[in-house]
Amino acid sequence: MLRVLDEIDSRLSVVETIRRIADDPATDELHTLHPLILRSRWLFGPEFESEEYCSNVTLQTVARELFKKQDAQFINDKHRPDIVVLPDTTTVQLTGIESFDRTDSTLLRLEHILLIELKKGGFKITRSEVNQADGYVQDIASSGAISGTPYICAWVVGQSVASGVASDKEVGDQNRKYGRVRATTFGTLVATANRRLLKLRDRLSTRYGKIPTDVLLERVLSKPQQDDVPFR
Repeated sequence: MLRVLDEIDSRLSVVETIRRIADDPATDELHTLHPLILRSRWLFGPEFESEEYCSNVTLQTVARELFKKQDAQFINDKHRPDIVVLPDTTTVQLTGIESFDRTDSTLLRLEHILLIELKKGGFKITRSEVNQADGYVQDIASSGAISGTPYICAWVVGQSVASGVASDKEVGDQNRKYGRVRATTFGTLVATANRRLLKLRDRLSTRYGKIPTDVLLERVLSKPQQDDVPFR
């Protein structure tokens, strides 16, 4: 029971911290907001909570191919090879889940791939960004470097989404749908997480309201990362 309460407290702290710093123009997104979100995949839905989401050599190779023409910088290749920073302060994370092939239990294949693209503060997501993420999904699926036919989920997160932009679209061809692209805002992530937590954040707002932002940020970033479990 104590572990459950501790996990609830941790998630509420994450939600409260994002709420505070996402709209602050003085926020250093690259070193605070982006790492906070990338280590909290549960924000994007229960289907992404699995600790099995990790980077591997195949995804590292695919990521380098995807971003090689964009002057991408990989953050600490040895420890966080799944995080890429682009020149416009966009941060991208590429992780996946492996499972044994149903037709050959001796072989591992990628089953799901998750791509999260976080835009710098104040960024408005337009049709161009959604189309670019769509292109990433297509390029990953057709890269030839991946064994199996994984389903690829891509998220683009910014401060706002321009009017008329499709915020949820499937990617595929006549034979099958192999991916999905969704555009959302930092505010929507917070609101959705709050609802998923049964509005506990609102009920306990007085508790968190008294904690300074820098103390909250230090608390949540000091927690063990969700994706420390390597591929088996």
